[in-house]
Parts: sequence; structure tokens; C-alpha cells
Amino acid sequence: MNAGQLFLNNTKLSELIDPKMVIFNLQGEDKISVLREMVDRVCQFHKFEGNEDVLERILDRESLSSTGVGNGFAFPHARIKTQDGPIICVGITRNGIDFNSIDGKPVYVILLIIWKPNVPGLFNHLFGGLARFLLSNPGMKEKFLEIQSYEQIAQIFSQVELQISPDHVNVQGAKLLWKLQTLTNMIKENGNGEERARIEKEIKLIREELDQSIVARFDRLTEKFGAGVFKIKDGVCQGCMIKLSTSLAATIHNSNDIFVCPKCGRYIVD
Repeated sequence: MNAGQLFLNNTKLSELIDPKMVIFNLQGEDKISVLREMVDRVCQFHKFEGNEDVLERILDRESLSSTGVGNGFAFPHARIKTQDGPIICVGITRNGIDFNSIDGKPVYVILLIIWKPNVPGLFNHLFGGLARFLLSNPGMKEKFLEIQSYEQIAQIFSQVELQISPDHVNVQGAKLLWKLQTLTNMIKENGNGEERARIEKEIKLIREELDQSIVARFDRLTEKFGAGVFKIKDGVCQGCMIKLSTSLAATIHNSNDIFVCPKCGRYIVD
């Protein structure tokens, strides 16, 4: 665990949200325009190293899979070299934005999160608890839509303690891991050209997004078996063709969490 993670561990989320980083009435009417509005606010008060296009990095991440987690919330994020960090910008839109969320419903509350590249896996480690808190408390979206002050925002987020826990490193990454496997297979078939460059860019983004212990295990499994992750079909791991227990198969079904086959040790996803 590095110094950045030690600093953040056991921190209240409210301690990381600057009043200047809250937008109570986003004016944009679509996903790109509201993200541009939030990035403009971030860049007004924070400096980034090099010539990074912050909005482009955020949109690159969105192109992998939507960060609309359902129930009216979205967590767009990216790892960018910043002189500060992590940076959290909260935006509220009263009209709702199509974010291609997993539940197909509009997004009303957006948390834009940016952190340094030298803290890999931070989103899954620290902000998975935030997602669980917001999604498991009924009426949370409505509470945000009634908010009129920073103090009200801080009061809600003071209930969320950022906590690094090895138990959570496999949470909310199955879609990305499966996409990494798909792109890894595709790269073998694309020798040169723009298509290969595009695939390599997506692979790089996914590998940065996932917890590094997952990526390292994926690489070892791929080297040994030719593939590191398999889907399950009718309760059967398609890597070793063993039938999973009914309870494990039910847990994996429709989940975006990453699991390990108890027989062959390869990652399995729904």
C-alpha cells in the first residue's frame, strides 16, 4: 500500500470534496455537455501535468463501458497526472441525462473523480463503498435533488468512509475484465494499422482501471491457458467445463463482480 492509499484509507468522503467542486444545477442536456461543464469547473481550480486533455480521457473511459451505475447516479473517472488529488466534482442535473446506465434510467447525480496514475485501482478500492452506500439507501437520488447547499452535500458524504479492503478488489469489474479478454484475443488478429492502435489504447485503459493484482493474475492465467477469463453458461465454467454449485452460479448471474472458478482457478464472469 503506497503513501497515497495510506493517506486516503479511513478518510471521510466529505473531507475530499471542495465546495468549489459542487455544481448544483448542471446546464448541459446530454452526457458530453455535462461532462464538459464539470471538467471546465475542475480545470478552473486544478492544474494537470503535461498537455493531457482531461475531457478526452474521461470520454475514453466512458467508451469502455458506461459509468452510469443505476438509480440516477454516475461515476465518470480517469487516472490523470494532477498536482492535486484525488479530485472529486459533484454535479446535479434536475432534468436527467441519458448516460447509457445499466438500468436504462436517466442520471441526475454525477460524481466526476480524477486521481493520479501512481495509485492504481483506487476507484475500485475506495469508491466501491460509495457506490454501495448510494445505491443501497432508498430515496438517495431524491435527497440530492432537494439539496441547496454544500453543507447538505457534506452531511451525506460524511457517512461514507473510504476504506481499502482486499475483500473488495474483485468488485464491479467483470464487464471490463471480459472486454480485456476480448480485446486481447483481437490484438492477435490485427497485425498493424489504426485498428490495432485503437485496440491497444483500449487495452491500456482497461489495465489501468482494474486492480493491478487482477491484471497480474489475468496475465499469468493467459500465459498458462491462453485465456484468463471465461464466461459461465448454464452454470458451467467454460474454461474447465465443471458445473458450479447452484449457489455460486446464482451469485454470479447478472453480477458485474469477478469470481474465480473453484476447479481451474480462472476468472469467471456472467
